[in-house]
Amino acid sequence: MIKIMIMSFTILFFFGIQAKDPGVVVKSFATPSCCPRGLTYGENHLWMLDRKLNKIFKINKDSGKVVSQMPTPGFHGAGLTYINGFLFVVDRDRKVIYRLNPKTKLVDKILKIAIKSPRGLAYDGKHLIVADAKTNIIYMLDPDDGTLINYFKSPFTAVTGMTYDGKYLWVADRNKDEIYMMDIEKEAIVNIFPSPGPHPYGLTFDGKYLWNVDYQTRKIYKINIKSDKHVIRYEKKSLKIEYSIQFLSQGPDDVKNADFYIAIPSDYYNQKITSSPEFFPKPLEIKSDDWGQKVAHFNFKNIKPGTNLVPRMIITADLYKTHFWIMPDKVKGLDKIPEKIRKKYLKDSVKYRINDPKIKEAVVKAIGKETNTYWKARKIYQFVREMLDYQLKGGWDSVPILLERGTGSCSEYSFVFIALCRSAGIPARYVGGIVTRGDDAFVDNVFHRWTEVYLPGYGWVTVDPDRGDKKTLRGQALGFGSLGNTLLITTKSGGKSNFLEWKYNGNVQWQFEGNSRVYIEQIGELAPIGESDVN
Repeated sequence: MIKIMIMSFTILFFFGIQAKDPGVVVKSFATPSCCPRGLTYGENHLWMLDRKLNKIFKINKDSGKVVSQMPTPGFHGAGLTYINGFLFVVDRDRKVIYRLNPKTKLVDKILKIAIKSPRGLAYDGKHLIVADAKTNIIYMLDPDDGTLINYFKSPFTAVTGMTYDGKYLWVADRNKDEIYMMDIEKEAIVNIFPSPGPHPYGLTFDGKYLWNVDYQTRKIYKINIKSDKHVIRYEKKSLKIEYSIQFLSQGPDDVKNADFYIAIPSDYYNQKITSSPEFFPKPLEIKSDDWGQKVAHFNFKNIKPGTNLVPRMIITADLYKTHFWIMPDKVKGLDKIPEKIRKKYLKDSVKYRINDPKIKEAVVKAIGKETNTYWKARKIYQFVREMLDYQLKGGWDSVPILLERGTGSCSEYSFVFIALCRSAGIPARYVGGIVTRGDDAFVDNVFHRWTEVYLPGYGWVTVDPDRGDKKTLRGQALGFGSLGNTLLITTKSGGKSNFLEWKYNGNVQWQFEGNSRVYIEQIGELAPIGESDVN
């Protein structure tokens, strides 16, 4: 047995939610009534709509005290927004939007809307924005007469509140208990964080902070959305992890030599290694490959038929849900990429073939006339998701072949994304690791590979083109900048390694003379700390 210490990778991250991080509640106070639905900001106050009492409350945003109240027009208020001295109230049952003068408490305009189940209301400076709970579509309407101007998909399946901050639309979803920052023009979610309560409803923006009222907790939350931090980590999961390579010599002749390589994980943005790796048996040496990945090297000679070799590594680690908080307009141009990164991670290879005409054509289709680095990478990500269907074919083909075939494994998704990014001048690489699948106590021989893209001004950002469903905007966004707490990264690489080759986690290179067959299997075993049977 041998123990080694791994140096931490230097990157911007933190070990828990801090007071100034996005999504953190700055303050909260109780709602004045039981059934809050809409929330808006105007006249330096909060306005809250109550579904049961059919009232609108004007609330001091500092003290939480009610300043005044008035009846709600209609009987099923489902959204509220403030525009130039007027309150606009959407009624779900009557399918209308009322314009209400809060000074006179009189309705002076009713807009009929052809929306099956309107919910949530916002204003982007030109249009009323209202969601349909039945169709999961968000509509943009003329505030003068309700004329339909445009529409797009909701982030997920249960929009409850919306607000506009001057650039992005913020959307609350009660099914996932999440709040989304959405680019309307791109029809894409940029950032996600968990809602403060279990049933988020109305949202509003006061020029600096986001406010959310929660139906279940009956509280109004003031939420920070500005940060210089690039990575948010939460929901820690502590696991004991064993990785082994099983090698069975089946003969009839001896295996003359076998070199085993096990990738050694280190601290990273999504994980903290809490114990030095233990190896069984003692490795011959610790080495670094062409990409700087540390590996434990084991060597065995003259292996007789029937011999079963099982080199293994045991570690403990804290895994976190991770989200990169990225503002697309703050991502710098490709000319700001460090030369060291450019030289290393824009290389071509036999699998990528970044100068192949099929690759060049695919890049043009994916990016179009986009100039922003973030959106270039994001459009390539979306292109790969739409071009490929997940399917295990065996082996890892070159990217032009994969584009023709239209199917791929997680590794092949990764290769396509890397090739297109590199062809577009954006550095990209892959990472791979051991994954839990639903249960923290788990054993499996199937692992996962995904990618990272280098965004100047932010650094390496996780991207998983194979993650999430393709039908919802939330599913499409999850793989770009977000990582679950079910993945231990063991391997970071830009391509073929002198030890791991194109593999990750581990590899075996073996030689024989005559006729010999071997059986090789990689096994990952995980268990919550304190409940592990691994020894």
